[in-house]
Amino acid sequence: MELPATLERKADFLAEVTTKEGKELILHVEFQTQDDSTMLDRMMLYHTLIFGKFKKPVKQMVIYLGQKLSKMRTKLKTEEVFNEFTLLSLQTLQTKTFLEADTSEMLLLALLTNYKNNKAKKCYVLSLRRWQEIVIR
Repeated sequence: MELPATLERKADFLAEVTTKEGKELILHVEFQTQDDSTMLDRMMLYHTLIFGKFKKPVKQMVIYLGQKLSKMRTKLKTEEVFNEFTLLSLQTLQTKTFLEADTSEMLLLALLTNYKNNKAKKCYVLSLRRWQEIVIR
């Protein structure tokens, strides 16, 4: 799946501020004249871009200038919040597990595992043989 390579956004207002407690953060303000059902998504994207650039906590606010009461969502659900990822180090896994796999993708991963250098040729040969078995079936 291809994702956009460049994201260009222009924030309405950004400032580096220091709180009374001495905490440095980035204040981000957007001015909104209409109710926007995508505002939460936009603010999430802004947050990612701003934090990525400044590496400081970001405080965000939308100042709504519309005539009607706003119905914009202002908070992400727990399952929408990114806070971690799983790290799988192939070097810690057994080559044999991947060589016994039934998919060509898993077999290719065998070549990235921690097999002994003196067994590299054997690993390549076994991977190729298993790959042929799976593909030719």
